[in-house]
Amino acid sequence: MTLRVGLKRICSRRPTMSNVPPPRVFVASPYAGDVKRNLEYLRKCLRDSIDRGEAPMASHMIYPQVLDDGVDSERTMGMRLGARWLIASDVCALYVDLGESTGMRMEREIALCAGITVVERRILADRHDDESDS
Repeated sequence: MTLRVGLKRICSRRPTMSNVPPPRVFVASPYAGDVKRNLEYLRKCLRDSIDRGEAPMASHMIYPQVLDDGVDSERTMGMRLGARWLIASDVCALYVDLGESTGMRMEREIALCAGITVVERRILADRHDDESDS
């Protein structure tokens, strides 16, 4: 089957729960500071998003692997690249159990300016259920 034929089949299907793409969710959580703890938390955030049937993106899981977060110009570049993914998302999910970092506040503002839905989530044991899309 050629790519064109395959795409035509996909595009001609009636939307159902099994063939409608999941919502694109930009995951925002702290990174700087206690990086080891924050990455462990981020893994839990990603799993939470996946378990909700979403397609999560966490730029701070990817870009620090190739950019040096300790170099201002590279940190800025990583945040700029992440913002590009953010504005292509359906939802910005702020995971706030560990607080809201400066970067997360900036991501909230970008999302609101772009008309993207912003939700706050808590996933740790002492979570507060103040989000309705659980």
